[in-house]
Amino acid sequence: MPGILFMCPDSAGRGPMAEAITRHLAPHVEAWSVARYPGHVRRGARAALREEGIDANGLRARGVFEVDLQDVVLVVTLAELHELPPLPTGIRHVHHPLPDPDSAPDSESDEAWCDARDALLRLIPRLLRTLN
Repeated sequence: MPGILFMCPDSAGRGPMAEAITRHLAPHVEAWSVARYPGHVRRGARAALREEGIDANGLRARGVFEVDLQDVVLVVTLAELHELPPLPTGIRHVHHPLPDPDSAPDSESDEAWCDARDALLRLIPRLLRTLN
């Protein structure tokens, strides 16, 4: 089974959202999200997923060493490269930085999380087509 690894600085939002969306769209594909600084998955990320009927249960922020890279065929970086842990070598890489919804002002927070979710809903189907 092919696997996609999503990388973010804190794995608190964009990475876990990408993981959940991938599992929702393609249950046959393994998906993980990892970070340099694992933390708690943000409420805004969970709420934005639930709004689209995407299961956010079980999402958690993982550290880089918690994923066995043996099944990973694609690494997707969702932040600027200088913010991320070192990339695994020998695995195809796609760089697609997204704005961090956590940096939005409180008055725009919900919209920022939905914007990130929607960007991932556009990106992930394209990525999944490349796995075939």
